[in-house]
Amino acid sequence: MVPLPESLMFGSEFEHEVDAIVARYPQPKAALLPVLWEVQKAKGAIDLEAEQWVASRLGVAPSHVHGCVTF
Repeated sequence: MVPLPESLMFGSEFEHEVDAIVARYPQPKAALLPVLWEVQKAKGAIDLEAEQWVASRLGVAPSHVHGCVTF
């Protein structure tokens, strides 16, 4: 699956919110759950495209994001 460019998935306002969340943590991957909560709030669910977007945004493996989403 080819992930959508960030600008097509979420708007710039959402991306600024995510940036603010990530900035609160010493490591971007530590913001995983709060970012997933924002994605769920924005989209109503966390689909595979959103998982890919979060993984690339935080620099973690998509399988790690998927594992957290499906736990």
